Amino acid sequence: MTIINTGGAADTLQGAATPRAERVEIHLTETKDGISRMLPVLDGIVIAAGEQVAIQPGGYHLMLVGLTEPLRRDEKVPLILDFAEAGSVTVELAIQMRPPAPTDDTVDHSSH
Repeated sequence: MTIINTGGAADTLQGAATPRAERVEIHLTETKDGISRMLPVLDGIVIAAGEQVAIQPGGYHLMLVGLTEPLRRDEKVPLILDFAEAGSVTVELAIQMRPPAPTDDTVDHSSH
């Protein structure tokens, strides 16, 4: 998903929620020396006026933690985005299958 700030001032994605998970965490994937780590983004994602931010694997992403039931391909899941200025915005996630990650990358979850 791409978040576009069409407003005249910066806004911050502070968090998100869905009825399908206990919580939603904002993370950023950082790769250093060939090792990828998912780092929690505690202060949210600032989107400058007129700018956009991609929410996608390998960068900023939202992690659904404590799923209430398994997600199914082609299912639509509601997601409520919480912005500092714009307030709550509800979007719909389309669940898709993603190809497996390359086997030569290591993902470090030790910061959780």
